[in-house]
Amino acid sequence: MYDFNSTYNRLVEEASKYQCLKKSGLDKNSDIIPMTTADMDFPLAPEIREAIKDYVSTHVLGYSRVTEEYIDTCIDYYEKQYNYSPKKDSIVTVPGIVTALSTSVAAYSEPGDKVIIFTPVYPPFSEVVKMQGREICECKLIDSDGYYTIDFENLEKLASDPKVKLILLCNPHNPGGRVWTREELENVERIARKNNLVVVSDEIHSDIVFEPLKHTCYGTIDGSKDHCVVCHAASKTYNIAGLQCSNIIIENKELYDKFVNVNLSRGIERANVLGMVATKAAYEKAGEWKKEMKNVIAENFEVLHKFFENKKEFKLAKTEASFLAWLNYKNLNVSHDKFMEALNEFHFLAADGLDYGQAGEYYIRINVGLPKAKLIENLERFEKCIQSIKN
Repeated sequence: MYDFNSTYNRLVEEASKYQCLKKSGLDKNSDIIPMTTADMDFPLAPEIREAIKDYVSTHVLGYSRVTEEYIDTCIDYYEKQYNYSPKKDSIVTVPGIVTALSTSVAAYSEPGDKVIIFTPVYPPFSEVVKMQGREICECKLIDSDGYYTIDFENLEKLASDPKVKLILLCNPHNPGGRVWTREELENVERIARKNNLVVVSDEIHSDIVFEPLKHTCYGTIDGSKDHCVVCHAASKTYNIAGLQCSNIIIENKELYDKFVNVNLSRGIERANVLGMVATKAAYEKAGEWKKEMKNVIAENFEVLHKFFENKKEFKLAKTEASFLAWLNYKNLNVSHDKFMEALNEFHFLAADGLDYGQAGEYYIRINVGLPKAKLIENLERFEKCIQSIKN
């Protein structure tokens, strides 16, 4: 029903994801799709496109506030998808979830305090901590044959430090692709409550979870509402990150007020009006597009796993969510720098695992949110790259 095959070189619009083409000596005439930044190369869902067109044709694009209709749509979506029913007055809109992570660090800690993150993890998790004069407490995930789990013994130890003030949680995890179970989240909650820590749960990938697994929203964990911040957005699922719209759910009034006041002090605006239009349309009308997109992503993962199944030098993480694969190449016995240089030479453009912390030194993150034919083309270049390294 939908088009998941068409594409074009987005360098013409200076897309962030396509900037790496320039570094590889390519330009807007190239037909290579990078697999770096976490957005997808599928045409926009027509339901969202039409909603934006209709709004622009009939409305003034001036300063706008969040409408009650928008909030009702979002809460209805959360109830149906996650069995989560936050209070209407608990939702703050911001341009993006990284904004919310940064605001949370500023709101709930002081310079010199400590923040727990689970590594390897999406780079802004460490950046928003270090750049604000806080100290990172790194709780390294346990890698069991490509399946990440939380080291709860270490988490207990780290959380007991009185200088630790909050936990930044990626739920589902990026880049490991884990869908944290309710039991795992209950353990995080138990430790956080025991040590009076705020938990900030980034749930941006929660809509792309593969069956039979289901996403557990942190806000549904018993006791969590008094000290958690749940960050949600339609941006990854529906590929509308450029419209800058995220919902931050804070049901504790004291935490809510602190968050809002920090935003005000920084001049951070509410979400983009067209982002809210697109999000509302996505939640109300684009469910079939999401369903079909997830099927395409699942098929792409099958292609990826088949490609690597007999390549003993590589290990793919057991991805349970998102369109991001996490590949370990340590057994190839090549240095990080040499491997990344070779990938660039053969135009296999993926994200460098070192960007996700030292634990990601011998990894790359591969975005499979692209037409299957283009994924296969990229893998053919990867094959040539590996043969070159071995020879």
